[in-house]
Amino acid sequence: MKYFWMTLSWLWSKRGYLAMSFLSALLFFAWLFPFGDLSDMVTSKVAQATGNQIYLQFETMNLGYLPMPSLSATKVSVETPGLPPLDANWIKISPGWVNLLLNPWTIKKAATGDPGASASLMTHISGSVAAEGILGGDIDLSLSPGSKGEGGRERSKVYLALNKMNLADVRKWAELSVEIQGQVDLATTLQITPDFAAQPEGDLELQVRKFNLPASTVETPMGPLNMPALTLSNVTLRGRLSNG
Repeated sequence: MKYFWMTLSWLWSKRGYLAMSFLSALLFFAWLFPFGDLSDMVTSKVAQATGNQIYLQFETMNLGYLPMPSLSATKVSVETPGLPPLDANWIKISPGWVNLLLNPWTIKKAATGDPGASASLMTHISGSVAAEGILGGDIDLSLSPGSKGEGGRERSKVYLALNKMNLADVRKWAELSVEIQGQVDLATTLQITPDFAAQPEGDLELQVRKFNLPASTVETPMGPLNMPALTLSNVTLRGRLSNG
């Protein structure tokens, strides 16, 4: 028994070195693990979890560490029954854990079924998604805790940016009959409540460049509608959503 306690005491005195060694081994394992070989398994699990409603495929998958843990994949393709396949050259998902870890009491209350704590916890969820080469452009989406609204209600902040989205690619993907061309940039920041009980607040800016809509005929319930040609070199629209 004496040697047992001596060994335990020695391990405790070296706890810093042991923790560092364990963490280093874990990081090297995650770095060297062949995540790309998980493609078939992930495809199968996603299809199974969604009742064969979502079919996800990718070529390679990697785990990132700095500045925050993230998961990225290349040559991503998503298929759903109601829409054509959607492809992206690269996607990166970065979940945010810090805000949740800093609110253990709120997590405990939400676990007991407290509706107020559950709503508050939803506003502390954060993360970001970035995609390149999707419909000819790039997408950045992030979620983070927002400012308080009327009555002190906690809100989430949503940021969405679309860069150089190709309208010709959008038309092909959506299978639109109208031949449109041009590039679209969109940037918006919204403050929302988790239950959407309050009016969202935020700003929106939409920029369209080299827009071209040739003369065409569109079928409507009232019969064919002749659309004249429309060409715009640069259009910027700005708007704001506010409560009241």
